[in-house]
Amino acid sequence: MNLPKILNLTSAVLKSRAEYALIAFTLPSVIGFVISSAGPLSISQFIKLVVAVTSVAYSIYLNNDLWDLEDDIRYLHLGKPSAAMRPLAQGLISKKGMKLYVAFFAILGLSSALLINIQAFLAQLGFLMIGYAYSIEPIKLKKRFIVKYITLASGAVLSIFTGGFASGGVTGRLLFFVVISFVIYFGLGSLNDLRDFKWDKENGIRSFPVVLGPKITVRLMLSVLFGVMAGFILGYYQFGFNIAFPVLGLIILAGWSYSIYPLFYRYEDESFVKKVVVKRTYPFWMMLLLTILLGSFKF
Repeated sequence: MNLPKILNLTSAVLKSRAEYALIAFTLPSVIGFVISSAGPLSISQFIKLVVAVTSVAYSIYLNNDLWDLEDDIRYLHLGKPSAAMRPLAQGLISKKGMKLYVAFFAILGLSSALLINIQAFLAQLGFLMIGYAYSIEPIKLKKRFIVKYITLASGAVLSIFTGGFASGGVTGRLLFFVVISFVIYFGLGSLNDLRDFKWDKENGIRSFPVVLGPKITVRLMLSVLFGVMAGFILGYYQFGFNIAFPVLGLIILAGWSYSIYPLFYRYEDESFVKKVVVKRTYPFWMMLLLTILLGSFKF
């Protein structure tokens, strides 16, 4: 395979999991890096952090594609949208080739984390281990009720802690961010599974929508968002965030709640569910992250 083909294949592999690696894990780790800093930010530490968290996240999700290959191929023929985005299921890359990407990103990520410090390395090693356990048989945490959401939330927590370790330590603001993120990722994981409700039910995956039903799943996410609203008010008074933190945070959380409410009665509409989860929920989460970042600055 010549260089242009390798680059095109690498681009396809990276694009297939970009929203998970970058938005779900790298961006929160960067926020953790900034809000933990007590002085000037280190550019070299920042670069190592981004490489470490992004690479480990890619290794985890590409490994997931390996273990889900048979299901993805079956779902691809049945018209499942997410399966159609995965290069392995499409036959664009072999299993051997994908294993090379998994190993490469794991080594790159852990090496970069070790260059930060031993705490960052251990955090990313833990992230990698629980990420692999999420997909690998016979453990396959993704098929275990509730545990799959704890696994996702724990990955986010470890990424945020890595940002703190890269910046100089664990602060009260970082711990607040960790708690808020864990709660949101727990709820967001269940809401995201509404997209795969039909497929998960057929494949025996014990997601919240499958076990508890779609309506209770939506109620869970709304409860999470209302709880986070209370957390933002508490965080403003306890951790020294500026006034933009509660004002913008409450507006964003209210808008987020309003945007997902229609899922109560339109959860069977797959295109609408995808629109709400991908085109509304992810942007709201990104805005909330930026609000936490903005709220940490002194005016």
